[in-house]
Amino acid sequence: MISRYNSIALRINSLQSGTIIANESFEITEDDLICYLNAIGSSIPLSSSKLNIPSIAIAAWSLGSSMKAISLPEGAVHISHQISSSRSVCVGARMNFLSSIVQNELRRGVRFVKIEIKVTEGDRPIIKQVATITIKESDA
Repeated sequence: MISRYNSIALRINSLQSGTIIANESFEITEDDLICYLNAIGSSIPLSSSKLNIPSIAIAAWSLGSSMKAISLPEGAVHISHQISSSRSVCVGARMNFLSSIVQNELRRGVRFVKIEIKVTEGDRPIIKQVATITIKESDA
């Protein structure tokens, strides 16, 4: 997979709603897809001329890339995840993802952070996902 990550880890308790944490482009190659499928115990017919990338794979790669841009302390818990997929994409497609903070609140000593990630190909939506993470404030 071709991608560039933000080299500066952002401290989670300083991020406000609306803060963009990653805005990157990436491409998933056939080798990346085969690695992913092997990791989850699945396979694809390699004779296919156009290999579709599973939506959950795109969601995983874009979430992982977003997590590299922020500094999550030990003990952070990923408590929920919502994913909606608009369409499939073939191996080799150039995709872009934009990750931003949509909520960062402190409640009774626990920080709740929601990260929204939108994946597109050009101006065409592929995936929208929202991940919620909790962090004990003393760790944030």
